[in-house]
Amino acid sequence: MSDVEEVYVIGHSLSEVDYPYFDEVNKHCNAKWIIGYHSYEDMKRLVELVKRLKLKDVTVFRT
Repeated sequence: MSDVEEVYVIGHSLSEVDYPYFDEVNKHCNAKWIIGYHSYEDMKRLVELVKRLKLKDVTVFRT
């Protein structure tokens, strides 16, 4: 996965149960994350995900 430059997350709940999966992806690539959100609740979970995984290069968009 070292060749991965961008990770797109679209239509995902971004729940805490999903953190281990996203963490594993993050460990194996140094990619820009592009994350979509639908609602205010999604945005709150998105912010928590970014903080918990210490993602540095993140673009957010509304779906």
